[in-house]
Amino acid sequence: MVYNNGIHIRYDVPNMISNLETQFKGCKIKFTSPIGQDPIMADLITHRIDNL
Repeated sequence: MVYNNGIHIRYDVPNMISNLETQFKGCKIKFTSPIGQDPIMADLITHRIDNL
C-alpha cells in the first residue's frame, strides 16, 4: 500500500515491477495511483485516531 507520490513511487517501484515482469514471464503487475490521494484516507486516519 502506498500513501503518497514520492521518489520511490516514481523511480524505484516501476523499476522493481519491470524486473519482476521480466523474471516472471507472463506475469503482469498493475500499479495504480497512491492510496493517499483518495479523499477517504483522511476520514480513515481520523477514525483510527479517535479510536485509540
